[in-house]
Amino acid sequence: MPSNSDADQSEEEANLRQKGIRVCIRDNPGRQGYTTGRVKLVGSKELVEIEFGPNEKQFKNVALVAPVPESHNLISLLETGQLGNPSDLRRLLTFEKIKGTLTNIFYSMESSNTDFYPHQFKPVLSFIESPVGRILIADEVGLGKTIEATYIWKEMQARIGAKRLLIVCPAMLREKWRRDLRQRFNISAEIINSSQLLQRLSDIVDGKAQDSFVLIVGLESIRAPRDVDDSAQQTTRARLARLLDANPTRPDFALLDQVIIDEAHYLRNPATGNNRIGSLLCDAARHLVMLTATPIQLGSENLFQLLKIIDPDVFYDKHSFQNLVKANAHIVDAQRALWRTPPDTERARNSLSLARQTEFFFDDASLERIEGELAQGAITQDERISTLNRLESRSLLSQYMTRSRKREVMKDRVQRSPQVLKITFSPLELSFYNSISRRIQE
Repeated sequence: MPSNSDADQSEEEANLRQKGIRVCIRDNPGRQGYTTGRVKLVGSKELVEIEFGPNEKQFKNVALVAPVPESHNLISLLETGQLGNPSDLRRLLTFEKIKGTLTNIFYSMESSNTDFYPHQFKPVLSFIESPVGRILIADEVGLGKTIEATYIWKEMQARIGAKRLLIVCPAMLREKWRRDLRQRFNISAEIINSSQLLQRLSDIVDGKAQDSFVLIVGLESIRAPRDVDDSAQQTTRARLARLLDANPTRPDFALLDQVIIDEAHYLRNPATGNNRIGSLLCDAARHLVMLTATPIQLGSENLFQLLKIIDPDVFYDKHSFQNLVKANAHIVDAQRALWRTPPDTERARNSLSLARQTEFFFDDASLERIEGELAQGAITQDERISTLNRLESRSLLSQYMTRSRKREVMKDRVQRSPQVLKITFSPLELSFYNSISRRIQE
């Protein structure tokens, strides 16, 4: 006679032939979906169809599929083996190591036809370590923000198989983006308008398309209108905004794998359609990269509004944001002290001591160790670089934004050498100069 376990397994397999049963893959319990009720035989194996998302249905061997229990008690799930066994864990860790998600190896390195600059991988590292998969890159003009953002896209392709990228920029920059992607990364991008974007995203929602793409659209053409929530409003921009709002990212589905928003300072005003569409795109994409070269002061309203798009759960209140920036200023000051030549270790120690008195760094063991090391006196160049890297990792904003300056990363940059030129005016020149000066004063 068959054992009870065999009977239970047979009953379980019979249930899997029904429609709407929530199931998971036995050796990858995190991959879940619903049975469609369709069954087919391939040789001696019985396969059941599983819908993992709106655009993904696959037949799986019934023996490799298990129903997801209603209980959410972790201990019971472990005891019943619903989360897999030790061999499954070892196989998963091996897979993740090979895939690269457990390493800091950059698969995007040397993927472009440009000269390699180390600072261009600083945003990639910050992005990978970001808890939300979103980042603001605020490098100065000329440091290659386009390249940095594309490196992140290439990294996501290599690590998680990202397929759909949307680039949002002012209309006058669309052709530049397409040209740079082609020349620097051999990526073919398509410039589209708001109607075409609405159609492409609608096809994804309806399950009519699963294709990969890189699309470029003008920010002006997709700006959310004021009356976007009014269903009577049927403009393309309103319908696009409602589509994004109705389809936020879920564990098993995302309209877009990554969105890049160039000239992101246009989103800084929370009362504008630019800010609204930025927030909607953020929710509809798995990952977000915002770029701006416009100087943004730490603690400013503008920076707060941009970071609020990136992580509204952390940057929910202006007062708490100001406290965070105030505490973080001590870390920034310590970094500046160590950037000086020679390094001002005493000033850096004092700044770290002040930081550890704040609620954000109170009893921070890492800062305490750094402070103790700096107390030993002069440090070598390698020790200074190592200390600066450790301080960067402790920064409260480093997970959400990066900023590189030319004076920090370009050794051979043009040096400004101001000189005073003495000129003797003719009577006519002096009269003209004085006239202009008076007009300006008035």
